[in-house]
Amino acid sequence: MSEIATKFDWENYPMVNPKHIMIEMEFSEQQFLKLRKGFIPLQMEDKWFIYYDNEWLYFHRSWTGKGIYKTQINQKPGNCYFINSVWVERDKDNYENEDDNFDIDIFKFLVNKILLR
Repeated sequence: MSEIATKFDWENYPMVNPKHIMIEMEFSEQQFLKLRKGFIPLQMEDKWFIYYDNEWLYFHRSWTGKGIYKTQINQKPGNCYFINSVWVERDKDNYENEDDNFDIDIFKFLVNKILLR
């Protein structure tokens, strides 16, 4: 998919009660370019809508448009990029999980399997 996702491509709502969690991930410039493309769901089984806007990467459930994760992508000298934290929804009406380690695992999975594939 070559299309770049924008916040206007899918119904999306901001997080209601975000919690800040520390995480460490690094990316090359080539990987950053893939992250920036985001992900627009093509079928019902594609459960996520992900887009990049102004240094932030947003993750929304595709069926509801509810924001579940967001993170800022920072740049180091030498075209190296990194994520050092993620915001996770903790409003029970929007997202039932409360386990930070589970969210770290899911977030890394989404980045590695959907965005960097």
